[in-house]
Amino acid sequence: MANNFPQAFIDRLTQQFGEESQAILSALDRPAAVSVRKREPSPIWENEEKITYCPGGVYLQDRPSFTIDPRFHLGEYYPQESSSMVIGSIFHQLNQKHSFKRILDTCAAPGGKSLLVLSAMDEDAILVSNEIVGKRNFVLQENLCKWADPRSVVIQNQVREIPYSETFDCIVLDAPCSGEGMFRKDPEARKEWSVEGVKNCASIQSELIQEACRLLRPGGILIYSTCTFNREENEEQCLAMQDSGLWDNYAEVAMPDQARKVEENGFTAWRFLPQDGRGEGFFCSIWVKRSSDRREKKRFKPNEYKNEWVAMTRKEKVEVESFLSVDGIPMWRNEHNEVSYFIGDYADWRALTIRQLGVPLGQWIKKFVPHVGLLRAEMASQKIPRIAVSDEQALNLLRGEDLRMEEQVPQGWAIAQWKGRDLTWVKGVQFRLSNHYPKDWRIRHL
Repeated sequence: MANNFPQAFIDRLTQQFGEESQAILSALDRPAAVSVRKREPSPIWENEEKITYCPGGVYLQDRPSFTIDPRFHLGEYYPQESSSMVIGSIFHQLNQKHSFKRILDTCAAPGGKSLLVLSAMDEDAILVSNEIVGKRNFVLQENLCKWADPRSVVIQNQVREIPYSETFDCIVLDAPCSGEGMFRKDPEARKEWSVEGVKNCASIQSELIQEACRLLRPGGILIYSTCTFNREENEEQCLAMQDSGLWDNYAEVAMPDQARKVEENGFTAWRFLPQDGRGEGFFCSIWVKRSSDRREKKRFKPNEYKNEWVAMTRKEKVEVESFLSVDGIPMWRNEHNEVSYFIGDYADWRALTIRQLGVPLGQWIKKFVPHVGLLRAEMASQKIPRIAVSDEQALNLLRGEDLRMEEQVPQGWAIAQWKGRDLTWVKGVQFRLSNHYPKDWRIRHL
């Protein structure tokens, strides 16, 4: 295992890229660049270097400790690999022409691609973000909640079990892959790599592409990507799509200079190699589903509802709106008495296993208990008391600790503010602030 790379990987890379394989291996042994995407354009760090093809995307000189930065927990930025940020540019260009209304992110965790799509979507569009693995789904929910966009739905479904055939205008398929392009960012991936793993990934990718074809409406667009180098997971998937007669390749998008155009057997794709820029290895292609006389089976029976969300009564809304700075937003309540802010029609998605509908606002537990999603959406009433906390106190709250205060605090619900930003809900009891930061989000290790 030379340089901790499996010999079989080196042999295959050499066969695929020839003399250039050594440049790839050398690049994979250099430190990975640090890149993030900010929610707002204003600077957060000194010496930020803009990523030209991604609004808000910047390189940082050093890797900060994101875990102990309250701005990360506030959703002010999202650490993301820079090559993969090109998905946002691709989606934006396509949406300018086609105005997608129903979008599916097929394998969405941890959520970076979904956040890119949300930033470029039409105001009346809906994004369905799917992740089947439970722990990864929790991470996806957290990251989308921090972004606080009411046009999103997080689901947990096997893709083959999603019943809405010929429904979506656009599907983003960042497919599970062998991760060869991430070897310098994730050295553990080198140890896990195997030829058999590549074959398994290619098989899963083929199935996911077939399901994407079923789920897309005729004329709908698939954005396919991986973070790996090998042909089985990239070019050969494209060749299979080309040969199937079900797809037309799409190449009319502007790409950054470091993206190498791949042209083969009539299709165009793009490859990012780590020696060409500061990003990791990445591959992407774009496909349009052809029209056909054959109609896809809907696979949906009216009784097979997975969840039940209902529009709220006026009395229920009044109680929730006492926590809000706005009136009249569309709110939904489920069987667990969880309340969400969602601008779409829940009935359109009721056959899915919904884990998060829009922005969580809170839950009735005898009385209404507000959720931090309400704060991330910047919708908390100005009538609610704010209590300023220090850097140390903010971190203690993010760890799930209650705060002892030197002076008596307002009794009842209040908001802990860090540097003028609404951080989390607290409840005042004499000289103590009881912490209501979500348990699943809390910092485990500092």
